Amino acid sequence: MAGNQIQKCKAPGCGKDLPPYAGVGRRPEYCDETCRMRAWRSRHADYEPAGPVSVSGLSAEDPVEAIAIGKLAGTDEQAARALMDAQNLLSVLRRLSRTARPSLAWRFRKMADNLAAELEELWHA
Repeated sequence: MAGNQIQKCKAPGCGKDLPPYAGVGRRPEYCDETCRMRAWRSRHADYEPAGPVSVSGLSAEDPVEAIAIGKLAGTDEQAARALMDAQNLLSVLRRLSRTARPSLAWRFRKMADNLAAELEELWHA
């Protein structure tokens, strides 16, 4: 990189000039924190969770489904753990739906409602 060459922000859709390099530490890649986060989200947008669960040649696309239909070893213990984890997650989501900023609270509320409905269906199926 040339010392006097003006560098542009690497965030998708930005292209603003970067502040001059101070000569100490890493060179800046983004014009501000907003652009740094936009770039991070862009890099992680294509994240895909791990593939199907497979134990002893049996597989299910969804680990919860695998537990529910009894395809994993030690299903009683795993089911109990999964249900406890789901209840804990439900508590966290409900708390976040009350305490998070409004732009996120509705998402947490929606996730909590959906999880509660699934748990209710599981218990009464």
